[in-house]
Amino acid sequence: MQQKIYREPLNDAITLEDLLGKEVIDSGGEFIGIIEKIYLDPKSMEVLGISIDKGFLRKGLEIGKSYIDKITPKAVFLKIRPVFRLKGRTVFDIDGKNVGKVSNVILNENRNQIKSLIIKSVFKETIIDSSFIKQIGHNVFLNIQKEALFNNQDKFSGSRIYSNSEDAFSLSEKSSFGEKKNNKIEYALVEALFLIEEKKMQVFSGKKPLDFDQLLKKVKKMDKKIETKLSVFSDLRKKGYVIKTALKFGAEFRVYEKGVKPGQDHAKWILYTAKEHDSMNWHEFAAKNRIAHSTNKTLLIAIVDEESDVSYYEVSWQRP
Repeated sequence: MQQKIYREPLNDAITLEDLLGKEVIDSGGEFIGIIEKIYLDPKSMEVLGISIDKGFLRKGLEIGKSYIDKITPKAVFLKIRPVFRLKGRTVFDIDGKNVGKVSNVILNENRNQIKSLIIKSVFKETIIDSSFIKQIGHNVFLNIQKEALFNNQDKFSGSRIYSNSEDAFSLSEKSSFGEKKNNKIEYALVEALFLIEEKKMQVFSGKKPLDFDQLLKKVKKMDKKIETKLSVFSDLRKKGYVIKTALKFGAEFRVYEKGVKPGQDHAKWILYTAKEHDSMNWHEFAAKNRIAHSTNKTLLIAIVDEESDVSYYEVSWQRP
């Protein structure tokens, strides 16, 4: 006869052996796979999660305990529908046109949240940010037209980003993004980052799609100040100013008055950016003033604080 030593009654308990090989059901009632492992906290002996076998030649899945709804002797039921199940589903645009099929799901860290979808069609593969997803059911429905989705995919090569799409030329004409060069629209890196963040552009490096974080990581290797510059660029653009790079003037940016586009008139300001704790000596400050004065522009200093809020200081010459 088996001896028993315990404080709590074990008659209604479920053993780990009971659970191994049992079915896992998602919140929609669909079968996901069977339990192949159970993870325990070595100190508290509480269940931390489970590992699911999804079938032959299919990658397994680990589910944390916060996503488990209930455990029964027959199956484990989840609170969620794992987003990996979107693979293979058809994607339609806002007009009901077939865009392609989901080939991969990129998660937001390790949470059951979609960061982006990789969609494969007959001719190309593209990445779609989660902000373009309108509804998910048996298929995926987008809030954007197919043409706009593919036309706004621009190419990243070395330190240049360019496009020859109709939408790129239209955006350049309407809002002064990019520069027309050799039958293409070429973008400053800060412009491209802004347009990606605003969901108006998708960038590819070869055939590989780059999301905002991936492009930012590449750009930071070339420009250590890019995040500071992007904060200022975004702030001014959203306030209605056209802002362009000003390397040929020896400055970071040139800024046009509201309502003025490049080619209509000259820029009013030469702009330099800095973080609020950056230091600048009088020689550097005087040099910036001289550049602004020599180009018949007004010096503008943009200071970015820790919350990415921007303060502007206009500097002008005065005769004593």
